[in-house]
Amino acid sequence: MPHQFDSPLPIDAVLDDHRSHPNPSILSSMINADPPMPLDGIRANIKVIIGGGLNEPRDAILTLVLGLLENPAQKDNVLARPELWPAALEEAVRWISPIGMSPRRIAKPWSIRDVAFETDERAFLMFGSANRDEAHFARADEFDVRRDTSKSVAFGAGPHFCAGAFASRAMIGKIVAPMLFERLRNLRLREDAPPVVRGWVFRGPVSLPVRWDA
Repeated sequence: MPHQFDSPLPIDAVLDDHRSHPNPSILSSMINADPPMPLDGIRANIKVIIGGGLNEPRDAILTLVLGLLENPAQKDNVLARPELWPAALEEAVRWISPIGMSPRRIAKPWSIRDVAFETDERAFLMFGSANRDEAHFARADEFDVRRDTSKSVAFGAGPHFCAGAFASRAMIGKIVAPMLFERLRNLRLREDAPPVVRGWVFRGPVSLPVRWDA
């Protein structure tokens, strides 16, 4: 196991420790890869991991709460049948994708319909739009925990599939959301303060006024 530090250290010092003490962690896997990943690449990955661990879970939690509170019958069904929590989370992140857009670099000349792309140009993938594509999701703008979300790209796909997807599904769908509704009795939206959803890259409720019974 890596050493436990008593005080914060620069990330390079942490990486040195992982280099000296190989372990199953992601950091150790990157620093001890054969060949080793470049240090700048490791730093960039750490930045993405930290950002992904803060922004997307926040938006996913609030979106799931919003979806259920706006649909009381579905909320009551999920609370009565805890096995539905994972499906509720999948529908929430399809309905309002925590990653609304992500840029990609074109690796080789490519075209779609009448649009041509050249190497090194950038394309912006709209996950929020794809997850509301009526060709794949009937009544796409509605929140429905009974929906088949197998075509959702909320967690990405292929080599870009979210590395934290399984942790997110366990943390939010099996722990945070059920505990929140258990502890905040009769959780409900405030009629005098409607929720506000915003965001381009990171998207979700930025204001979600609620009430509950003490």
